[in-house]
Amino acid sequence: MPEETAEATEQTPVIMWNGQPWSPQMAQTRRNELTANADYVKAALDGDEEKQGELRDLYMIQRGMTPGASLRPPENVDDVIARMTETEIRQELQIEASWRDRVAPSTPQEVAEFERGEATTSQKHAARQFIERAKSDPSFRTKLLSGDMVARSHWDRAHFVRDVCDEIPDPEAHANG
Repeated sequence: MPEETAEATEQTPVIMWNGQPWSPQMAQTRRNELTANADYVKAALDGDEEKQGELRDLYMIQRGMTPGASLRPPENVDDVIARMTETEIRQELQIEASWRDRVAPSTPQEVAEFERGEATTSQKHAARQFIERAKSDPSFRTKLLSGDMVARSHWDRAHFVRDVCDEIPDPEAHANG
């Protein structure tokens, strides 16, 4: 008696289709036979829905899916909501990490402002001025376009302050007013 190979002992999924059990290998063999027949392929391409459906179903079986099966609804809606919330939080953290890498706040005060998403009126004004000066400075433009990370950090920080941060009054103006 020949020795069993690891391949022979491995369980292959069996899918019921048209009242018969099918394995992915059987579906692949049958699909190869059908697609080798030029008349069959021509009929499928010309719109024969029965032939198109058979090829589609064999394609699904080949990939371990049951043709015509509907998706099972989730058993617990709260789990779905929790997973969606986790995904949203993870995406927000990825965006924040990306901004943090590009803006690179350097002082504890800048980090706190970044996390609050706030900038004073004078910071917003300074960011606008920096952007205008940078646009008209050919050496800065050259540094930015050549990949200078310091220039990129200044550029991104100014745009972050100008476009993303909420404007809050200057502490000095608030104290005097």
